[in-house]
Amino acid sequence: MNKKGIVIFLIILGLGVITLSIIGFMHAGNKTPPTQSTYTDPSNGKQLIENAPYTQSSKNNPDTTRPAFISFSTLTDRGLSKAQTTQVENAIYSYSSQKTLGFTEVSLVTNSIETTPPGSTDPGYFIKFAVTVNRSQQFFINVTYSDFNSCTTQIYKSDKTTLLFTQ
Repeated sequence: MNKKGIVIFLIILGLGVITLSIIGFMHAGNKTPPTQSTYTDPSNGKQLIENAPYTQSSKNNPDTTRPAFISFSTLTDRGLSKAQTTQVENAIYSYSSQKTLGFTEVSLVTNSIETTPPGSTDPGYFIKFAVTVNRSQQFFINVTYSDFNSCTTQIYKSDKTTLLFTQ
């Protein structure tokens, strides 16, 4: 082979290596994650990973035994501040911890939310809603507040009359 043929061969070989490298990098980023079965939460229609390790922690509470609070951000759309929503979550977590109930997943039933503005006899606002705990047990939550800094959370049995916990 002459010099011109060797140069052409090396150029073609180099272009081939570059092309294969580009294809390899493109396919490396498109790996399909392992298949996981999903669960559609009937409380709010959200699709969740079946048997996922539903524990969460936050900057304020690094406890990884906290349950996952699903759809609780909806409460900020209905009048609670972010801080109050966290207080509601903490109250539910405290109830679960004190009674050693082992809540791992608390799902807000979004179509159950009722808001009540202050009345003439009661100056506070109310938000009432149902939650489904661990995909089976229902509780009713009543939140009372008069400002955006604090609130009182009451947890009732699903009958809405038997008070279980106040914080």
